[in-house]
Order: sequence, then C-alpha cells, then structure tokens
Amino acid sequence: MTRAVVANLNTDMFLPLIPLTGVFAYGYDESDLADDLDAVVRANRLSVLPDPEPQENRFVRSDQYSFVRQGIPALALKVGYRTGTPEEKVWQGWVREHYHKRSDDVTPPIP
Repeated sequence: MTRAVVANLNTDMFLPLIPLTGVFAYGYDESDLADDLDAVVRANRLSVLPDPEPQENRFVRSDQYSFVRQGIPALALKVGYRTGTPEEKVWQGWVREHYHKRSDDVTPPIP
C-alpha cells in the first residue's frame, strides 16, 4: 500500500513561554490549510495572529517549506503574541538570552 503525505504541520519551537491565546501560522495566507486552522482556533477560543516580523520570511526559511515545494500544504505553527504586549517582551527576551545559546533548554518554565 502506498502512503501519501497530505499535509505538514511544523510545530518546531512551539514553546509554552507565554499563555496560549493565539498562534502564528507561517504560510497561513499561502496554504489550503487556513480554513481548517481557522476552525480549530475558533473552537478553542484562540486567534490566528499576524506575523510580527514578516521581513524575516520565516515561512520559506522553516523546515515545512520542503513539503510546500513538493506541492504538500504546510504550516509552521508557533505560540503567538500581540505586538507591544508583555508576552512579546517575554518571547523576545527568551530569544535574545537563550535561543541557540548554552541556556537553550528543553525544559522551559510553563506559565
């Protein structure tokens, strides 16, 4: 029996550093999965939040992009925050102080 990959959801770095109130969905505007994601976040009283740093082009720089290049719908999902909030400060602080450094730990504190 041949198996086919029908979709890819990249959850790399889905870190629980801040309360889960929304998600960033890199590739949302380019994916056939947007309607499905909308239904899931709505059912869970969450939001799909806009990419706070679109200039970083994270969708094409992330692991799921290999699937997209093969015609497989894909999204990269991250815990989201709104710009200018305390949650953004926590996230940016973690990136600045820990991301890809010795203190980048697999057991971060969970709020």
